[in-house]
Amino acid sequence: MESLLWQWNHGMRRGLCLFLALTFVLCSSGIWERQVQAETAAPEAEWQQAMALLDEIEADRERTFTYQGETFLLREGLTHANTFLRGTDDYDPFCTALMEAQLAQSAEMGELFLKAAKLLNAYAVKQGYDNYLAYSASQYGMPGDISQLSQRIAQSLPMTVRFLYMRGGWLLKPVEAEGIIDIPAFWSQAARMYGKLSPEYQELVEELAAGDKLVVQKVDALTVNSEVVFSGMNMVHVLVSYRDELEFTMMAMHELGHYLHWKCVPEPDASAYYSIIETHSTAGALLCAKDMEVYFRQLLDGQDGAFATLRYLTELIQNLPGVLMCYSFLQDVLTDPDAYEPEDLAPLYLEKSLAFGFDGGFSQAYQLMQGASWTSEAVWLGKPGYLAAYGQGYLHSLWMWYQQAQGIDMTVAYNRLLQTAIPDLPLEMFCRQMGLPGLTDDEAFEGLDDFVYGTLSDLYREVYQEDPL
Repeated sequence: MESLLWQWNHGMRRGLCLFLALTFVLCSSGIWERQVQAETAAPEAEWQQAMALLDEIEADRERTFTYQGETFLLREGLTHANTFLRGTDDYDPFCTALMEAQLAQSAEMGELFLKAAKLLNAYAVKQGYDNYLAYSASQYGMPGDISQLSQRIAQSLPMTVRFLYMRGGWLLKPVEAEGIIDIPAFWSQAARMYGKLSPEYQELVEELAAGDKLVVQKVDALTVNSEVVFSGMNMVHVLVSYRDELEFTMMAMHELGHYLHWKCVPEPDASAYYSIIETHSTAGALLCAKDMEVYFRQLLDGQDGAFATLRYLTELIQNLPGVLMCYSFLQDVLTDPDAYEPEDLAPLYLEKSLAFGFDGGFSQAYQLMQGASWTSEAVWLGKPGYLAAYGQGYLHSLWMWYQQAQGIDMTVAYNRLLQTAIPDLPLEMFCRQMGLPGLTDDEAFEGLDDFVYGTLSDLYREVYQEDPL
């Protein structure tokens, strides 16, 4: 049997991409939480039944399999193989058993998902939409067809997206991320960083840190829910959950962007444009990136400081590959679930990933392990519109970060965006008013990939002493 053609970092990637993606997707402004509550309260039986099926899919991520009498979590199998079995006679037999278990899971989860897709489409039709994909996109302020967004990301950030896909294992090495961040003191650092964008922000962050509206909690769980919740009368509560201290820094800076918007807008948002809401948080965290690098390099010596900076930046935009691949996969399945059988989903996901150049390095014998990994993206299945909104928010934020690096002061533009209540206007019109480029503006995005990938790859070389791709 052929062995996996899989480098160490590739071996970590799939399990850790899930680990990181689940962290970031659940970092929200609190609006999503209220939207979910509203939707799940819908009386339509199709919606309730579909949510029950998606809950089953979510629970199945804890599935185990047994090899030679020992039980392993399915999602951790490849990491175990590459850590403990590489170069031994057990490597290929273990990987064969792992793939068989993954394909069985894919078929069983696929049956549930195809049933859910049909129910969701029936629900969407009742709401006046052609299918659930269009309905979900509209709920998050996105057009039903995001092909223009996908095309822009693929054209303008090809190396960045490939880097994020292939080098996603930032949680293992080389820094032991415990006992390095003084979390209470970090809020003062964060206040000063955001204070460079506006003195008002420093005061607001200091007020938050000194009050009782901030909750910080360390958790030991696969999913982490950090959020900002506005409860009226200008009462804003912030929850920052994290698994390790480096993750905390990204979580904190991200949620502060949401918090500052809620504190600064003079009136409630009239439109749920999630791409703008995510621009508030991601752009703010990126515009503070130079100060974060200084902070990390003062805190940690040499390569460790570079690693902490690299992880901070990559975790902020980790889901960019998912916008391309997962949405493409969901677009096919959700618009025509009758065209597929459960066993078709792993080959379809493999086809989509290879079409975008995401070759994980598997040999021919084991490529379907990559296809079966669609089950790791279960977090997106019920809300593809949110995935698209994140993608556009990333694109806005990276563009603003790039402009800043070119010497163009983004402070005024960011403050205008952050301090403006989101109106009930067409998204494209509001973006133009805020000075954000349109998706068809080729000139605006020229050089973006060179800057973003160049920044990430320089840090990677400093840490690992090799080229990333």
